[in-house]
Amino acid sequence: MKKDLAYYWSLAYRRRVDRVDEDDGSRYYVASVTELDGCIASGDSRPEAIANLKAAFDEYIEAMIEWGNEIAEPAQGRPKARGGMFKYDTNPPVDSSGIGITKHPDGLQAA
Repeated sequence: MKKDLAYYWSLAYRRRVDRVDEDDGSRYYVASVTELDGCIASGDSRPEAIANLKAAFDEYIEAMIEWGNEIAEPAQGRPKARGGMFKYDTNPPVDSSGIGITKHPDGLQAA
């Protein structure tokens, strides 16, 4: 099987979306693919961060293929995602609003 962008989209990668609360009261969201170090995006809302992560995923995979670098795949035994990698979420505990948050003193999120 040819390992192209479509192949990697068919895999069951895990994504993580964290809310970052700044000291000034502003917030933004950071989304990442946990198996792909450096595949990360942000946005002013959770949906925007996820949309930006989809574009970042495409760019990440295409660059890795072009450069001939090895691309990590999800652990064996995980089912292939129906509709792509974004079926699976790995988020921290949620607050009363249902949004995954973990406050870090620097405004960053810790797992």
